[in-house]
Amino acid sequence: MKRTSYLSLFIMLVLFACSGKNQNQDTNADSIINIDVLQAFDQQKSMKLSDLVKEVEFVQFDASPEAYFMNARSMTIGKKYIMIADDGENRVLLFDRHGKFIRQIGQRGKGPGEYSNPWQAAMDPNEKFIIIADGMVQKIAKFTVEGAFVKEIKSTDVLVNRIIDEVRFINDEQFVLIMRRPSRPVDGFASLPLFDMDLNLVKGILPRANDENLSLFTNPNGVFGIDKKRMTFWEPYLDTMYTITPDGEAIPTHKIGFSKGGPTKEYVTTATYGRGDNLEPKNSLFGIHEFGDYFQFSGRRNGDWFQAFYNQKSGDFFELSNRVSCDTSGTFKSACLENDLFGVEPISMREYHPGLDRVIGWSRPAWVGSHYDLDCIRNKKVKYPKLRDQYLAIAEDIEAAEQMLLVLMKLK
Repeated sequence: MKRTSYLSLFIMLVLFACSGKNQNQDTNADSIINIDVLQAFDQQKSMKLSDLVKEVEFVQFDASPEAYFMNARSMTIGKKYIMIADDGENRVLLFDRHGKFIRQIGQRGKGPGEYSNPWQAAMDPNEKFIIIADGMVQKIAKFTVEGAFVKEIKSTDVLVNRIIDEVRFINDEQFVLIMRRPSRPVDGFASLPLFDMDLNLVKGILPRANDENLSLFTNPNGVFGIDKKRMTFWEPYLDTMYTITPDGEAIPTHKIGFSKGGPTKEYVTTATYGRGDNLEPKNSLFGIHEFGDYFQFSGRRNGDWFQAFYNQKSGDFFELSNRVSCDTSGTFKSACLENDLFGVEPISMREYHPGLDRVIGWSRPAWVGSHYDLDCIRNKKVKYPKLRDQYLAIAEDIEAAEQMLLVLMKLK
């Protein structure tokens, strides 16, 4: 249970987007920007959290049993509410903006308005409704934030693939389901089916050909909102990244991979797919994020974890060299941003949330309490010692430490 928060730092499906200057670029091949990840390994640099972030806020959730969640598989943070879809307890929870528990939305079961695995969920931008997509019982359901069941449809009636990885609103009234590529070629598959608030299928964004040469059963890692005018979509092994406009247009903007132009079929098969420990290519991208002027890449190179940063303005591309400090367990061996703001490392910078103008991050203080030298953290020179002391007080509170802590960071 405790491992989930930090493990998600490295393997969480994460985000990537084109820079603002590329929002209106032409869609011809000359306008698509190529990013070769191999270039990052030519140099190593250290980087501090303060290089990206200027303000930090903690949201401490209620620690009561009814409010506890193991992991925020899906979440929406609004101005009034925070919605959490927990893949540990299989519940959808609603909190106020300060972390006070309000209610559970829906309940377990197979009847109308009930669910089995409500991991894929989203609250609409107006904070009135919650959409839950349950791949286990094959339904898409709509609730009010007051908890009232409104409507549901059978997803098998409108979709050709059963596995849904995320729900994401692209405007106030429409949302997409982010679909995992099926395990075999299927006619009619689209990566992003678009729905209205009455749960009507509007169209399929990015329909995919029935091509046996395409990598199948891939998990779309890069699907995140950047601002009110765009969200982004990138599938592993299909190198092109798209901006998805509020009216559902898909505009190619970047190609990313371990070779110029993005990953090739040879890249995909750098390791043999099979059973046992050899399930992933040796070179893989697990997360792509955009934070201000920087793109952050995380993945594996020759089987080892890496993090790299790409400066959109200068073109500087480097592998992160910082290491976790004050860890007495030896658990965290990968590079991370040096936390010179409040001292605790690593901090998961999960995505930029346009409505809040904040980067969302997570931490589980119980891990810090059991894996770190707290006096070492106390003795660090940081810019916000009060925040550091607040964090350590939570970490030393046995009951409060078990609940995940939301970290909201304002970019420079």
